[in-house]
Amino acid sequence: MNGIRLGRDPTISQPERQAFVHKFRQLLRHSAFHSLDALGAQLRPQQERKRLSELTAGQRLPHTGELTQIVEACRRPRALRELQGLLRRAEDEEFASRAGRRQQDFQLARHAVVIGDRLPTVEEIRDWEKLGVHSPIRYLSSGQDLTDRVLAGSCGVRRAGE
Repeated sequence: MNGIRLGRDPTISQPERQAFVHKFRQLLRHSAFHSLDALGAQLRPQQERKRLSELTAGQRLPHTGELTQIVEACRRPRALRELQGLLRRAEDEEFASRAGRRQQDFQLARHAVVIGDRLPTVEEIRDWEKLGVHSPIRYLSSGQDLTDRVLAGSCGVRRAGE
């Protein structure tokens, strides 16, 4: 039995994805294939090494059909059920993570500032904390006031030849 040689297991922060990738890599190590290229040539349609490498690195999850085809090519049918369960949990974890990010994005809407029924111009904003940012920088470290320079259109940027 040759088996595909893979480097060290990748560091993955999501525990369910990590469990899936670990088991998937184990399947490949115990396969009759000597390389990802050889495995990819057996799949229909053929898979590029890069796409298979993404799976072994945990960069993406396979779809169910892709997983089934890989397991069948490796001739390890008993591994299919366990890998499918791990894949479902990894997908659930990913879905929950995305939902959490959307919830966080939605919470940013609480910082929206409106004047009447329109968005304010930067000059009209007075409550910077409500926006979740610091107020504009008004003075240089030298103590010089930037207001006059901004209104004049020069913020100290020198053009070539000046």
